[in-house]
Amino acid sequence: MTHDEYESKSQAKRVEILKAEEKQMTHEELLQKLADIAHNKDAHEARNDYLLALRAVVELHQQIDDNSCYHCATWYPCPTIQAIEKELM
Repeated sequence: MTHDEYESKSQAKRVEILKAEEKQMTHEELLQKLADIAHNKDAHEARNDYLLALRAVVELHQQIDDNSCYHCATWYPCPTIQAIEKELM
């Protein structure tokens, strides 16, 4: 095995280990994380975190040319956007 092959294999193994360590949050864990943010930070900090998270969701669920949601591949506004709009009214 050449040095380059060894380095490539070694890098691939490091990436594999990092991916295994990453854990996607469950729905309940995500809700708890949001509650913890609100509880552990002052109102201004918590509001900024919530707004950034909400903006990321809205950007993910954007309207595309054929009047559908980019993320859901359903009509626009999708149920996610409808729920956000409802809570903002």
